[in-house]
Amino acid sequence: MVTTCGRSPLRRALGAAGGGAFRWAYVGRDVAQFRRVERLVGGTARYVDTTETFHAAAEQLREPYLEYVYRLGKELGSLRWWVSRTSHRGSYTSWGYHQIVCLRTAIELISRSSGLEPLLLVVGDGAVGRALHRTLPHVFSVRFFGIRQWPLWATATDIVRMLGHRMAFLLREAWRMAVARCLARAGTPGRRGATLLVSPVDATTLDGERGFGEPYFGDLADQLARREESVAIVPFVSRGVSYVRTMRVLRAHRYPVLVPHRWLRVRDLVWAVAKTATPPPRPRTVPPLEGMEVGPLIDEESREDWVSNWSAESLLMAALLRRWVARGVDIERIIYLYENNPWERALCWQARELLPGTALVAYQHSRLPRFLLKFFLAPGEEAIQPQPDRIVTPGVYGARLLREHGHGAGRIRVGGSLRTWRLLSPAARGDAGERESREPLVVIALQMEWEDTAELLDRVASAFAGDDAIRVVLKPHPLLPLAVIRRRLGDALPSWLPATDEPLSVLLRRAAVLVYGGSTACVEALVFEVPLVHVRPRFVMDTDPLEAVPDARLEATTTDELRERVRWLLAHRDAYVVAQRGRWQAVVRDMVGPVTDATYEAFIR
Repeated sequence: MVTTCGRSPLRRALGAAGGGAFRWAYVGRDVAQFRRVERLVGGTARYVDTTETFHAAAEQLREPYLEYVYRLGKELGSLRWWVSRTSHRGSYTSWGYHQIVCLRTAIELISRSSGLEPLLLVVGDGAVGRALHRTLPHVFSVRFFGIRQWPLWATATDIVRMLGHRMAFLLREAWRMAVARCLARAGTPGRRGATLLVSPVDATTLDGERGFGEPYFGDLADQLARREESVAIVPFVSRGVSYVRTMRVLRAHRYPVLVPHRWLRVRDLVWAVAKTATPPPRPRTVPPLEGMEVGPLIDEESREDWVSNWSAESLLMAALLRRWVARGVDIERIIYLYENNPWERALCWQARELLPGTALVAYQHSRLPRFLLKFFLAPGEEAIQPQPDRIVTPGVYGARLLREHGHGAGRIRVGGSLRTWRLLSPAARGDAGERESREPLVVIALQMEWEDTAELLDRVASAFAGDDAIRVVLKPHPLLPLAVIRRRLGDALPSWLPATDEPLSVLLRRAAVLVYGGSTACVEALVFEVPLVHVRPRFVMDTDPLEAVPDARLEATTTDELRERVRWLLAHRDAYVVAQRGRWQAVVRDMVGPVTDATYEAFIR
């Protein structure tokens, strides 16, 4: 039996089980949803853990999926396609791949059920249920509950939702244009070819002690200016910060600031709305993937893309570039953070058309786990996907990984870790092996991605509840602060779990162990010689930055394993650090290189 998570279909499925012995499994990404289902099912059925099946499916489908999207791109490769969610394949903005892995997991569970107790399979996404219904109509005897084809009236609802989103888009962007014209200086770069530094503006940027732009690019702007480059800042303002405050802060910036909304016009907003008034392109017939009918999943993602303002916002970067060209801005190079997001593709697409002589240089500043698929290309995809001329990596590891996964060696340059170079210097780090306190402090490093954070908190709460011998403290990500976590979890977040906003570099001096899922805090912990426990997720992709060096940390999948690993490290910490020290130093050197003159030259030569 297959059912959605809705209370009514789930109760009907439980009634159909007839009160006899049966097994149940959950296939989805929401740990809170899983817990609700667990309570409804109760203790009468045996739970089938899907962790190993899910991760095996993710590994098996990774390359076929990249090639599948590449083939779609060859057929549909317009600008509208390249800014779509399916093309983006970001693990937290595009859930298509996760749903496909869930579909394969469900098929595997059903195919293994012959001769066993009946299986109640609960799917978290209706689209996965519809795809499963299409894939297994005649192969297995499966009863479906709550799996409905998309009704015609829902299309009318989507049109209304889309129009509402576009109206909000027009109002918000027009308001930003008005604020920028009132508060921002009319920054213009120097007379000769300018180097534009597209710098994120978020909570870490505005509140950081080092000033605007430095948390990501360090002193890159100053170093380029010393090399007589004409530097100008292009602020990329996050919705999580005050736009008015940002404009006021930017007035005091020491470099010319090209605020995008001072250059954009109302007709650019209308153009973006018109370009996204229809759904993104799709094949007339969606081809199967590895024998699975994935059409409902592609359609669901396309529908969500169309309804949201995701693509319209990305297209504004292409409009901005056209405005610069029309105003005669002389641009020698554009430097930005490489995450291969849709706005970056819009930038590359438009620059290739209007500014063929401008160098596009991207800085790969953060983690590169293999299941952040947006960073990786299928063989041959580099020739068709809008990409920068050069990608500068913080270390040898990132360069090696990109070269092995679709990026030409000539486009990849090893730079240095602009974000953490102060941390890597011996003077700043001090004696990493000396703890300021011997208290058994266990730091839980959370991520900015909600699904990963919720699942890790669920594990931690189960593992350490009532254990007064271990002091646990949460370290939230700056872009997912504790206030947001508390608002979303409510009473599900235990009151005994404290949190801190101390800088990580300070906190690690007191930490005995760091527990993480996919946070890059693990790399900083190795610098400070803090032992690690990686918690392998059950329901989402494993995005461990240290996946290539599993011997550098311990790993836990179950609650019992997490508790045992932490206790063992607390008991054997000193000996473990001595044994691992050389390995950790080698890992850090591979992942985050020092900042030298060659680092800055990699951006301009």
